[in-house]
Amino acid sequence: MKSALITGSTNGIGFYTAKKIAENGYYTIIHGRSQELCESAVKQIITETGNKNVSFLVADFGNLSAVKSMSKKILTNFDSLDLLINNAGATFAERQEGIDGNELTLTINYLAPFLLTNALLPLLRNRSQDDAKARVINVSTLGSNDDAEVADESDINWDDIQTKVRYSLIKSYWRSKVLLNVFTFMLAEKEVNSNVNVNAVHPGTIRTNMTENIAAIGIIEDINALDTIEYGASRLLNLALSEKLELVSGKFFAHKQKELKTSKPNNEAREKLWKISSEHVQLH
Repeated sequence: MKSALITGSTNGIGFYTAKKIAENGYYTIIHGRSQELCESAVKQIITETGNKNVSFLVADFGNLSAVKSMSKKILTNFDSLDLLINNAGATFAERQEGIDGNELTLTINYLAPFLLTNALLPLLRNRSQDDAKARVINVSTLGSNDDAEVADESDINWDDIQTKVRYSLIKSYWRSKVLLNVFTFMLAEKEVNSNVNVNAVHPGTIRTNMTENIAAIGIIEDINALDTIEYGASRLLNLALSEKLELVSGKFFAHKQKELKTSKPNNEAREKLWKISSEHVQLH
């Protein structure tokens, strides 16, 4: 049986995506911060899909030690993993630092998936079906416009990765997703000869708990004009399940595959980010 882990999947896009993955016969692992919400999500998915192979893991991605603990549990209990969707994300109106000393948006949106994905690579490389590729999907952003350029290493603010200067919710969120994009492209290159494909996706500007929080401080004018959760999830599901995308890796998708800024990446900048990220999460 194929297996999948969807982070941040107790509500919103993550929950809907997890439910559809379960409908497709995967052993589905739910993740969230709240045990109560995780239990509720698992119960609902089992009831609505008839797939009893659904479980959950609780971890606060604002704490990298919790991410490491969650990774160890998965490594202990599973021999392979076919699908990893790094969906968990957060925004904060005021700058906050997590227990690790890193800015919290950076931690949850970038450092946590960087750590989790690297930790689970042995399982992804050992996917359950020899004739299929394991897939890693990083949920990123293009802002409010599908036609926007895809951010890459040329957009990294090396002097203020932790957003200490003139912090804003949008600035910290955007910067975290820039780093996630670069991680996507780098990991795809590193795994080019393995059985793991890695892509990023912009789900659209979706009405979720996160965007409602953003709207509450006046950044989004009309919350009712945003796309639906089902619409956003359909983009994730396309990457997760489409046979046509089986061999695609190192790309960015919105409603379709996006052109990247350059065909000649700055490998020095990418390696610099990998080194900094590895130090922050104590990746060995």
